[in-house]
Amino acid sequence: MSIDDLIARLPKVELHCHLEGSVPAPTFIELAAGHGIELKTTDPEHVYDFFSFLEFLDLYYQVCDALATPADIERGVYDSLVHGKATGNLRYREMFFSPTNHSQVSYGQMVDAMVSGIKAAEADHGVSCRLIADINRRQSPQVAVQLVEAMIAHPSEYVIGLGIDDDEATGPPEMFVDAFTLAGRHGIRRTAHAGELGVAANVRTSLELLGCERIDHGYAMTRDPEVFAFARDSGVHFTGCWFVNNFHEGVFTEGVDPATTGLAQMIRAGLPVSLSTDDPTMIPTDLNAEYASVAATLGLDEAAVVGLARAAIDGSWADDSTKATLRAELDAAAR
Repeated sequence: MSIDDLIARLPKVELHCHLEGSVPAPTFIELAAGHGIELKTTDPEHVYDFFSFLEFLDLYYQVCDALATPADIERGVYDSLVHGKATGNLRYREMFFSPTNHSQVSYGQMVDAMVSGIKAAEADHGVSCRLIADINRRQSPQVAVQLVEAMIAHPSEYVIGLGIDDDEATGPPEMFVDAFTLAGRHGIRRTAHAGELGVAANVRTSLELLGCERIDHGYAMTRDPEVFAFARDSGVHFTGCWFVNNFHEGVFTEGVDPATTGLAQMIRAGLPVSLSTDDPTMIPTDLNAEYASVAATLGLDEAAVVGLARAAIDGSWADDSTKATLRAELDAAAR
C-alpha cells in the first residue's frame, strides 16, 4: 500500500491536543450563539481564521466562553473525539483541558462533564481518552496551586496529569514550581509546553525544576546545543505538532524549508518524538495530515511511519494493559 494509505489505516495515539482547540467549527458556532457570544463570522470555513499566535489565543478564549455549562463541555468533548476518529483514525488521546479558563463551572463539574463525553465517545466510536489539566501561565502561581489542590480534592481515574500552556514569555516555568511539586507529591504526572516559541532554556527548567516527564513542543532547543544535549541525554519524550511548528517557524509565511524546522531536526536526531495535532480544528490539521506531511518532507518509509505511531504509545501515560492493546492493534494494522 502507499504511505498515505498506511497512515490512514493506522490506529493512532496522540498526546498533545487541547479540548478548547479541537471543538469542530459547527459545534463552536452553535454553542457560541446559545450564549450570545459575538463571532467575527458564522462561516464554519472561516470562524477559526487567525493571523498571529496572540490572535489564536484570543479566539481560543472565545471557545472557552462557549463551553460554559456541563452540557456544553460534554458535547465539546464528544464532538472533539468523534472528529479525531473520523479525520485521523484516533484510537486513544491524552487531552489537555484548562479548568481555570472556565469560570462558569467548578473543577469537579468540568471533569464530570468531560468524563461523560469520553465514555459516550468510547461506547459509540471506540476512541478512548484520558485528561491532563493545564495551568494557564498568564494566571498567577497561586491560581496554579489552587488548581492542583482541586485535582487532589476531586480525584478521577480519567485525570492523569498536569500541564502548563499559553504564552511562555508571560509565565516562565520557574514561576510554577510550587504547583508542580505539589502535583508530584500526589502522584500526578507532569508535562509542560516549553521551547515552543524560542526560549530553549524553558525545556531544561521544566525538566529540572518542574520534574516534567514529558515536554510539549521543545523545538527551540534545537538552536541551543547545550539544552539539546541535556534533553537528548534525559530520554524525555517530546509531543511534537508539525503544522504548529511550521506556523511558528515561518514555513507558511516566509517560505522556510520545513525540513529545517525544529521538529524535523528532533525527528532526524532520533529523539523520542510523537506526532499530535495540538488544536486541530482551529489550525486546521488532523492526525493523517500530520503524519503524511512529516513522511513526505523527511522521506520516511513505512517502518519509520509505524515507528512514529509506536512512539506515541510508548510515550503515553496509559497503563500497561492499555499499551499492550494499542500495540497489538497497531501491529495488526501495519501488516
